[in-house]
Amino acid sequence: MPTVKRGLMKPGETYFRNVKVLPDLPLVESMKGVKEKFLEQLGVRKVVALQLIFDRLEDGGAWSHIDGIKYLASVQKFSPLPMRTPHPFSHQIWAAENLTGVVT
Repeated sequence: MPTVKRGLMKPGETYFRNVKVLPDLPLVESMKGVKEKFLEQLGVRKVVALQLIFDRLEDGGAWSHIDGIKYLASVQKFSPLPMRTPHPFSHQIWAAENLTGVVT
């Protein structure tokens, strides 16, 4: 699949252009006459995998846990969380405070 910034990639590694949640995602280049349904059947993704979201939150980049929650709420209609998904609170995305008030 031709992408906006990364050249050619496998369909399963690319995302539709409306997935703008992370700036470095490989977004599919617009292709005249190609329907979204066809690209979806090839494997182009509509939502970001939960594990990738948790990995980005744990890395502590520009994303906060609030951004993660907003994104998950916005894509709920596309991808309800399966029961086998790890529990979100099992990830270290929220800063912990000790009794002295210092964030660890």
